[in-house]
Amino acid sequence: MAADTAEFFGTLPQQEMQRIANALWPLLKGDPRYAYEGRFVGLDRPDLAGVEVLAALAGTQGGTASFFVDAGGENPITSALQARGYTTDRWDHLMAGEAGIAISRDIVDHYSLPTGLKLHEVGRATTEAQMQSFAEMALSCGVLLPAGRALRGETRNSVFYVLLDATGEPVSCSGAVLRNQPGSPFADASWWGMLATREDMRGRGLSLYLGALAMVTMADRFGARRFYTGVRTDNAVSQKLCRRLGLGDHGLTVMAVLDPARFGNTKMTR
Repeated sequence: MAADTAEFFGTLPQQEMQRIANALWPLLKGDPRYAYEGRFVGLDRPDLAGVEVLAALAGTQGGTASFFVDAGGENPITSALQARGYTTDRWDHLMAGEAGIAISRDIVDHYSLPTGLKLHEVGRATTEAQMQSFAEMALSCGVLLPAGRALRGETRNSVFYVLLDATGEPVSCSGAVLRNQPGSPFADASWWGMLATREDMRGRGLSLYLGALAMVTMADRFGARRFYTGVRTDNAVSQKLCRRLGLGDHGLTVMAVLDPARFGNTKMTR
């Protein structure tokens, strides 16, 4: 799929961020400092010395984010970015290792899909119309999907699962992307999440199952040994689900940097 026909999702600023990141990534993918999951090119584990790089990434793409931010050093970095005119956002950083993989494997082995639901794994054969419907369902739950090429496994090693109802409409999704490169201290770690379930289908364990399935597949198929995500502190439902899968606190946060001239009051994602 050519870059100019790749699927980009969300609001216009979010789509533009994904479009620029898709074009920028080939220039930076040889440098292990940078990471990419399909939303933006990011710089992980930043310190004050990395503020100018973060500002450049946000200025170029409209937004960027850093995972593995040391919680004790978060405030000086955000203050320095805000002094340069950028807005910032944050999530709790939750991560699982071998114990999380074992928990997820047990869930996958024992879960039975409700009658009438069909599992779809996104790949090259998934149509653009299907991808758009998946993105719309996720967005209705406040979740911004990465660019279609990343979810299809064309730009990064990834997996993305969707449950379809009897009419072929998506009801739940989850996925993971190996956004860090060889040479990165996080090369064995997979960004994980994209958990979304249509409101009328909640309470059936669909997100728990799909989240576990994504974790197990990334471990078995691509050798991922750690899984991490960002969750709002006050998002009790997501916090509970992630912790059931073995993801926990490690003294880290996730930080977003946004250009207010392009994003205004729009968030990067839920």
